[in-house]
Formats: sequence, structure tokens, C-alpha cells
Amino acid sequence: MKVGVLTRHAVANYGSVLQAYATQKAIEKTGHESEIINYIRKDEFDINISKTMLFRNKAWNSNLLRRIVYIILQTPVYTSTFRTFRKYTKRLLKETRRVYFTSEEIQNNTNYDLYCVGSDQVWGQIGCSEYDPCYFLDFARDGEKCISYASSFGKDSISESLRKELPKLLIKFDNISVRESSAKELLAELGICSHHVLDPTLLLTKKEWNEIADDNQKYHGYVLIYQLHDNKLLEKYAKDFANYIGKRLIRISNSFLYYFKSGKLCYMPSPERFLSLIKNADYVITDSFHATVFSLIFERKFVDILPTNTGTRIISLLKMLKLEDRIVTDYDDFSKLENEVNYINAKKILSEERRNSLFILKEMIEH
Repeated sequence: MKVGVLTRHAVANYGSVLQAYATQKAIEKTGHESEIINYIRKDEFDINISKTMLFRNKAWNSNLLRRIVYIILQTPVYTSTFRTFRKYTKRLLKETRRVYFTSEEIQNNTNYDLYCVGSDQVWGQIGCSEYDPCYFLDFARDGEKCISYASSFGKDSISESLRKELPKLLIKFDNISVRESSAKELLAELGICSHHVLDPTLLLTKKEWNEIADDNQKYHGYVLIYQLHDNKLLEKYAKDFANYIGKRLIRISNSFLYYFKSGKLCYMPSPERFLSLIKNADYVITDSFHATVFSLIFERKFVDILPTNTGTRIISLLKMLKLEDRIVTDYDDFSKLENEVNYINAKKILSEERRNSLFILKEMIEH
């Protein structure tokens, strides 16, 4: 069977690119073929991204002068980042040659045995919209099979308006699976049955990720920081720990502005090198879900400093693996990072969950 996959593949984010890659590989593991439907919203495309980000930034969107300054400064940055990541996705993913900007374009120009949406935050705020009906497969015709794999709202709670719409948005789905236990509970409250499954990046083994990791790098014996949210406490913790342990601090970022932050900036590495930087780090300090995932896969010493609004997915994963102790709450305490991670138990749990999730994915596709 040929599966048309709709996911957040074109976002300038390592987790988004690598989860799309993993979804394709996981579907291949079940014995089927897949193709990423190359859907990119116009408000997330190229030069429009800076306007979208401004819309969501209350501080810079407060008056006309601030808006003008933001657009002038950020448009070249976002445009360059978007185009660089598009090169990465074209190399790693099997995409449709055509780029689609609307549901209608997808409906009139695609033909698959079934459609699969997921994973990542496909059911949360996207661009300038509270949610995007396209990620609820609104383009699928009557009788066409629809499933979701590891879809996420990104948060524990959703708006009342989306809650009211969900039964209608999900009515055409034959099977639903979600990434967080909180999402499963939320859907259950609405009388919607779903499976709780692993993020697709966890469906591939350490060996499979090693096959694409680029180990041709110059850094050795370092503390790695990968930070997605503005958090001075996280930055201070990473800097203080690197000084305490006497190791170099390496920072991954898509923004050259982080050149002025603590640590040696590794600016916009390829996804393959991103994997290698985590794989070869002595310690990883992050607020990123997918940096946490790859720290687990490569069995690194790591800690999470949770972001304010989107920490639910990290908490859900660490609870499942009995590793909640990797969450930092005392910013003067380095013992969590120094302590060994109980990978013996975590790998047993992960192996079982991987088998279960792959079984569910295969069942959803075939039945």
C-alpha cells in the first residue's frame, strides 16, 4: 500500500525533519510505501515566516516601529533558515515534487491507498491559526482511509473552541493514535478512542540512527546545550556546569544571535551532524523534546529544563521510561546531570513500547 503522510516536515526545526524521516522509515518497516505530501502553509513559507512569527510575538507586535524593526531584522534570517532546511528535507525525505498550499490542491492532485497525519504538533496552533483543518485531513474524500500516528496538541489543554470542533474534525478517521498520554485523556473525555504511541523517532533503533549520523566533526569532550525557548536560568545552568566540570560548552542553534550567548556556537548544522553532536556529547542540557529523545537513543547523560507551556511531551516520555529524575528543578544542583542514567531499565521499556507502537501502526494501515 502507498501511504500519503501529512506532517510538519518543512519547519526549520531538527525534530520536525527527523520525525518526518522516522515516520517514513517506520512505515517501510511495516512493509508499505510512503510519500510526504509536500504541504506548506503560505504563512510559513519563505519570506512570510517573519510576519507569522511577529504575529505570535506580543512584545515586538506592540507598536508600528517595533514591527518595522522586527521585519527588517528577522526576514533575512528566517528566509535563509527556511531555505537551508528545505535543502535538508529534500535530501532526507521522499516528498511529492509539487508543493501544496491548500487542502483543495491536495484533494485534486493526490491519490493514495490511505492518508496518515502525524506526528509532532499537528493539532495545535500552526502559523497564524489556532489549528489547521488540513492536518485533520479535511481534503480526504468520503470513503478514503484516514489514520493518525502520534499526533500531538503540544499542550496539556486546548481552547474551548477547538474542543468543541474536535468530534467533527476527527469523524472521518478510521484509527487515531497520539503521542502524549494527556492527549489520549483529552480525547477520551470527548468519547473519542485513541492509542498512546511513541514518537516516530523512537521507532528507529540506535543502529538505524547511527547509519545517517555524520561523525566527521571536530568537537570532543564537551557539554552540549540545545535550547529552543528563551530561558536565562537554562543558559546559566549550562554555563556554570561546563565551568564546574571543566569541559567546553557547545551550543546548537539556527540563529546567529546565539553567537553572543555562552558556549561555542555550532550554527545550523545538518540534521545528520545534529545527531552526531548529541551522540558524541559527554553531557546534554536541553529544553527540547527531540534532543531528549536522541539523548536517550544514544544513551547520553542528559537533563531537561522544562519549557513553560510545552513540557507535557517531555514529561510524558520520561514518566514512561521511569526517568523523571532527569528533570532539573534546582538550578544550583548538578547532581542530576552527573548521576548515571538508568538505561538498563529504560531500554527494556523502550524496546517493548517500540514493538507495541510498530504493531499499532501496521494494524492501522492494514485493517
